[in-house]
Amino acid sequence: MLDTLGRAIGRHPWVVILLWIIAVVLAMAAAFGGVFGQPLFARLSSGQVAVPGQTQDGTALLEQLPQKTGASVILLLDRIDLRSGVLKKQIALARKDVLALPYVAGEKDPFARDDRLFDRDSPPSSTQGLADLAAAIPLVSQDRTALLMIVDLKPGLDTEQTNADLAEITARVQQISPNVPGSTALAGGATQILN
Repeated sequence: MLDTLGRAIGRHPWVVILLWIIAVVLAMAAAFGGVFGQPLFARLSSGQVAVPGQTQDGTALLEQLPQKTGASVILLLDRIDLRSGVLKKQIALARKDVLALPYVAGEKDPFARDDRLFDRDSPPSSTQGLADLAAAIPLVSQDRTALLMIVDLKPGLDTEQTNADLAEITARVQQISPNVPGSTALAGGATQILN
């Protein structure tokens, strides 16, 4: 069967090429032009499941809640020694300065231990190692050479005000790195950090 098909293609290559071009044009017309009804991309949905019941009701309730924070600034401080007194002092000063700003909703202390990760009866022992300790302090890297400081703005600020506030906070938190020997800092919103 395949050898017959191969011989037919070999004898009439231009006919096969023309058939392929026609097939591609029809497929493109169907996908983009809506030749056979509605265009393909108009029929696609966001992928959100719309099953009636508890999940849909919960999603609707969450959407009705007021937003607690607005935009965020993330500081990634790398090549640090967590035991450094200079580092802890610089972080504390930056946190104090940032929390004093009127448009800041709050910030997450990079040294704060998240006790929700461990119940009170079974705290991590010193024999469990650095990985468990890093998990207890979620804004510190597992190798304990980097940390995140996250500052959240109040919701409802207009775009121009938000951009100005983000720039001011970013400038302040970036002042930490020059004062901590050997460290490097990257600050910005989530899109700047992740890209």
